[in-house]
Amino acid sequence: MADPDEANFHPCAGYATAAARVEFLESCGKSAGPNRKLTPSELTADPDTSKPLFYWQLFSILGYDRIESLIRTFYNRVFADNEDPEFKEAFVRVSGVEHHIETSTSYWCDAFGGGPHYHGSHYRLNFHHTHNAEKVRVFN
Repeated sequence: MADPDEANFHPCAGYATAAARVEFLESCGKSAGPNRKLTPSELTADPDTSKPLFYWQLFSILGYDRIESLIRTFYNRVFADNEDPEFKEAFVRVSGVEHHIETSTSYWCDAFGGGPHYHGSHYRLNFHHTHNAEKVRVFN
């Protein structure tokens, strides 16, 4: 399902964008600067491919449909995988494939600079991964 706002895309930080950006920059030993709103130019990939590309600029390149397609491919493979039932079960017991596709697409569009899609931001993400997905967490 295409995002109705994609045709009129104006780069916009989402609920997760700023916090995730700060966390990323600090993990690289860089200062994120003062807590402020990100400008549209900071959320848009530079057409000069020799310039750095940051993940919070990915929505400006990929758009909603491509992000949703990547997420759909991932979850369809998870739900079809019978080789690691414990991994698959961590997702199945929470909800069906469409729920995971919808919520993950919302999170990644939000984090990638596509505007506020994922309500609850890092709190919701951390709560879910702590209480529902202990077996699939990679970090923490």
